[in-house]
Amino acid sequence: MKQKNGKKFLILDGHSLAFRAFFALPLELKTKKGLHTNAILGFTNMLLRLLKDESPDYILTTFDYPAPTFRHQAYSAYKATREKTPAEMHEQLPLIKEILQALNIAICEMEGYEADDLLGTFARQGEEAGLTTYIVTADADAYQLLSPQVKILITRQGITRIEELTVEKFQESYGLAPHQWVDYKALKGDSSDNIPGVPGIGEKRALKLLKEYGSLEQVLAHSRNIPGKMGENLSAHAEQAIMSKELATICINIPLSLSLKECRSAEPDWDSLLQIFRRLEFRNLAKKVSELA
Repeated sequence: MKQKNGKKFLILDGHSLAFRAFFALPLELKTKKGLHTNAILGFTNMLLRLLKDESPDYILTTFDYPAPTFRHQAYSAYKATREKTPAEMHEQLPLIKEILQALNIAICEMEGYEADDLLGTFARQGEEAGLTTYIVTADADAYQLLSPQVKILITRQGITRIEELTVEKFQESYGLAPHQWVDYKALKGDSSDNIPGVPGIGEKRALKLLKEYGSLEQVLAHSRNIPGKMGENLSAHAEQAIMSKELATICINIPLSLSLKECRSAEPDWDSLLQIFRRLEFRNLAKKVSELA
């Protein structure tokens, strides 16, 4: 394990947190001109609280790029069952990014990759640099990235309840090691991402199989020894299970367009932030900025 250097790296899963804020606060929140602001307000309040509580030395926000990724190329039905982003949400994303820029927080999005791949690669870079890294997300996909130096701050309820997840807490909850999370998803499937998995295998059966055999590959290798319909399904859908694992695996070595050095925390542009908050009619936040600036 790399030696810790006492510094902290905060990586925010931009789309995940913005969507959580959008559905946590009432849609009626809007400016006099009719711009919806519930996602912006929720995201900003959560972000400011994190900055205060965590005081990170490095900070970054990743976003999905609005184009198909290598997963869509591998499996055309990937995420095909998801509903389109509501227009009321879509109009708020540019403002969230504008606030991040005013706070001098680095933003990263890359064509062909998901935000998960970006945060996964940055998390490993932070780990290699000896940083204690925190991934802030509402998405359980990040569980596979847990390590002694990579922790997860996961939003459990709206935007007000954030829990810290460590390797130890994860193992207590699931009885698995973090790297087995992709095997678990490959077996049971994931309806939110439209990852097919293996028919007839749900959460309990997937956990049982992995505790007995250790990995998806070993489960498939022993499928003929597994009695009944479950063994038959594992044999018949082996290729689908392998593909499901590939879809569920977060990349941790993609060629990033941004360096770790560029993620260092910096003083916000208070004037720009104040102007944005006034434009969005965030009176309480504008007052806080006026006091800090």
